[in-house]
Amino acid sequence: MAKQGVRGPKPRPLIGNILDVASFVSQATSKDMDHITHDTVDRLLPHYVAWSRQYGKRFIFWNWGGAKAVYNRARIDQRASNEV
Repeated sequence: MAKQGVRGPKPRPLIGNILDVASFVSQATSKDMDHITHDTVDRLLPHYVAWSRQYGKRFIFWNWGGAKAVYNRARIDQRASNEV
């Protein structure tokens, strides 16, 4: 995937990036929310947000030996939901 320009965090043998994901989620959910919102991606999937910022809209990470390719379409999805 790196040859195609898709990068991501370096996985650990057998467990991939599961410890990184757990750390991101633990940090994000350790504090109370300041206000009620339906925009919960930062809180529930903080690893997606962090890795999207670091690696761009396309990245790959590993979960228990299997690769997960991510293509972030947040702006497209947001526009579609606003038009409905």
